[in-house]
Parts: sequence; C-alpha cells; structure tokens
Amino acid sequence: MSAQMTMEEVRKLSREELEREIGQRRLDIAKMRLTIHLQKEKDIARFRRERRTLARLSMVLHERGMGLETQKKAL
Repeated sequence: MSAQMTMEEVRKLSREELEREIGQRRLDIAKMRLTIHLQKEKDIARFRRERRTLARLSMVLHERGMGLETQKKAL
C-alpha cells in the first residue's frame, strides 16, 4: 500500500498485516533514501510522509503488544 493510511485504517489491520506493511515501508524508505542521496528522487515530502506512516504503523503494533488498544476502547 503506497498511499498514506489513516489511523482508522491502520487500526483495522491484523498483526500479520501490520508486520508485512512495516517491512514493505522500511524497504520503500531505504530505496527512497538512496535515490534522494543519488539525486534521482525529487519528492522529499513523499519521503517524510512515508516515514510518518511507518511511525504510525509501528506505534499501533507496539500498543497492541503492550495491551493498550483494549484500554483505549474501554474509555
């Protein structure tokens, strides 16, 4: 999924889907970092958006690992 995801969409993903998406985003970011360094990629904003999306995915995965997601639903 190359489009930016909302938090609602991220929270709907299963653990396996989150892990797969995180792995794919990390690969994409590494490739973008290289192309930016080689001055082939001009869209720096896209790089930032991808990093933020990766951070969102990682946060949700971490929350689930700590059991925080169920606490938020109860509030």
